[in-house]
Amino acid sequence: MTINKPLQEIIKKRNLTLRDLYFKINEEIGLARLSDIRIARVVPNAKEIEILSKYIDLTEQEIEDLEDMKIDKILQEHIDKINNLLSLVPKDLKAGQEVIRKCPNCGAKLRIAKASVNGHLWITCEKEGVLICQ
Repeated sequence: MTINKPLQEIIKKRNLTLRDLYFKINEEIGLARLSDIRIARVVPNAKEIEILSKYIDLTEQEIEDLEDMKIDKILQEHIDKINNLLSLVPKDLKAGQEVIRKCPNCGAKLRIAKASVNGHLWITCEKEGVLICQ
């Protein structure tokens, strides 16, 4: 999954450079911040979306796409956490076995186990509780 980059699409669609956009919005958003929003490094806040909408006549869909960047970022963070946890699971872990690792999220004890009944994977942190149950 990749984070949506709606500002980049808007700039391309309107045939603007980042510098053009910066001056078009009367320099109300810093050039570095605008660049970060464009490449989806940061999420625009409500005021920034309002500024962009005011000066470049964003459609309702474009506004919604900019607002959805926050949801995309949260989803990406969760996917990254899940992938980090799954990378700790030994490939040769068999049903009924468990291993103890260090939790990458908080540093506490992490128990990785495969149920003997059905082989489902359980990853449990002693501080955060169940993180993955299949």
